[in-house]
Amino acid sequence: MSTKKQNDTTTSDWVRASRKSKGLTQKDLAVKLKISKKSLENYESGRVDVPTATAIGVYKICEVVPPFFGLGGIDQPIGGEEEKDADTTAKYISLLEQNIKRLEQENEELKANIKKSSTKPKTTKKK
Repeated sequence: MSTKKQNDTTTSDWVRASRKSKGLTQKDLAVKLKISKKSLENYESGRVDVPTATAIGVYKICEVVPPFFGLGGIDQPIGGEEEKDADTTAKYISLLEQNIKRLEQENEELKANIKKSSTKPKTTKKK
């Protein structure tokens, strides 16, 4: 049985094409994204789905509109006729980033609450 993930290769192709359009190596882009080179290899090969946060990072670094926003092709940089669509995309990405920050904050609060509830007060034995 194969463990290779079957998914839409459009996104993985977009990541690879975007990286190459900026003349970056996998190592260069991985460093900029603050992920491992192996993770980037997995995203580009389609073995692993590209996380939203990583896709946003690729978009910001490489300035190539992702195909899943329906705004253009793989090698279509932002600008020209797509400027209006790119503004919409930028606003959408900004909202996604705000959502990510909010969810991360909620996650930290939940972790803190779990730690508080798991630490039981010490009971003293009465003599």
